[in-house]
Amino acid sequence: MSSYSETPDNASKTASLYDEFGLSGWEIPTESQARLMTESLDIDEMNQELSAMYGDEIQVTKGSSNVRYLCEKAEKTFSFAENTKITKAGAKTKYRLRLVQTIRVARI
Repeated sequence: MSSYSETPDNASKTASLYDEFGLSGWEIPTESQARLMTESLDIDEMNQELSAMYGDEIQVTKGSSNVRYLCEKAEKTFSFAENTKITKAGAKTKYRLRLVQTIRVARI
């Protein structure tokens, strides 16, 4: 649920408690991170990689509807479907989370 719902902290709490194979520090993507993912990821290739690692694949559609994910402090939503925009989240709609983690790599 978005930050506009009756449980406004639910998504951020879920993100802060999430742990994947001992990796913590996951976050809801910012609007710019969501935009970067939708513009630069090849979803078919990404889903092949996620499937090989037994991860949850990125969903683009469910039935005839575009699947939407939360971003920007759970106040906005985005979709991996083509020609969609980042929009304000609704108060009663259930959205998906696709958490991100920022990793800095330095060359020695």
